[in-house]
Amino acid sequence: MFFFFSSTSAQLKNELQLTLDSLQTAGNFPRLSMTIYADNTSVALTSGHNDMEKALLLKPSDRLLMGSVGKTYVAAIALQLIHKKKLALSDLVSKHLSHLAWYARIPNAKDITVRMLMNHTSGIMRYEFKEAFTKELTAKIKFRALRCLMTLANVAKNISEFNQAYNA
Repeated sequence: MFFFFSSTSAQLKNELQLTLDSLQTAGNFPRLSMTIYADNTSVALTSGHNDMEKALLLKPSDRLLMGSVGKTYVAAIALQLIHKKKLALSDLVSKHLSHLAWYARIPNAKDITVRMLMNHTSGIMRYEFKEAFTKELTAKIKFRALRCLMTLANVAKNISEFNQAYNA
């Protein structure tokens, strides 16, 4: 999806926010989060509610579970590490994670290999649906807001330059 803007940074952010809000409404999603990165600059926008029962709006600093899409990112990074010989499919995961306190609580933790994680045969249960896991995770997470490294004006400038080049 391409957005073409010729506006100030405040207008650009408003237009992006309106677009995100319309996608959230049209899709009937409880929440959406979007971050745009360009030239060492980030703009974080959200739409919807973090907690619908309490009517708490979602903020850019709120954390969201990514669901299954995270598996794709982890697999791509793992394959890059395997290619660079920094990781092997036959490696025991404990070789890399045993120093973390939570790892020992996983059944069969000492026997799980990278290959088993990659092909979903490790036997690790789905923790995200367990109330105790969710409460512990929520209690320990320290939220950090994403900060813009440069001004929104630079983002608008980059988009404007892209638009000019694209329309040329």
